Amino acid sequence: MFVFWAARRSQVHKRAMRYGQRAFVHQYAASRGLREEDERAFHAHFMRLDLPGPARNVMLGRPAAIGRDARVLLCSDPSGDSPGFEAVVVEAPGGAAPSLDLPPDEDTKLELQDGYVVAHRRTAPGVGPSVEGLDALCRIADATAAGLPRVEPYS
Repeated sequence: MFVFWAARRSQVHKRAMRYGQRAFVHQYAASRGLREEDERAFHAHFMRLDLPGPARNVMLGRPAAIGRDARVLLCSDPSGDSPGFEAVVVEAPGGAAPSLDLPPDEDTKLELQDGYVVAHRRTAPGVGPSVEGLDALCRIADATAAGLPRVEPYS
């Protein structure tokens, strides 16, 4: 009986977390003027990006008053060790050098992949994604992309 109760409670908790995150995504997207995208379409379009996990929620627009379009993602952790990842993908200038400055905190990772700046970090355990955290990650990715040198194609 205890095993049944524990398994049922675990399933209810997982569903509640998913519904809560979905509500967060709807409100975040609405408050920032973003539109939601299908995560399968995102992965089909950006097959070469090496994200920390599969995207569960994808939002597109200009969040946190940054100067360029960005995709804001909530990704699953394939290992199951954490509640997942927050990620932001912005287009980098053509031919930008792959050297990136370290972000202001050691938990945030910055990478240049296939012409895009990808910034990501683990979602806070027990807390989940936050408006402030996603906005800060957007500003980091935007500032990084803005600071990359533009290289004119060889003609």
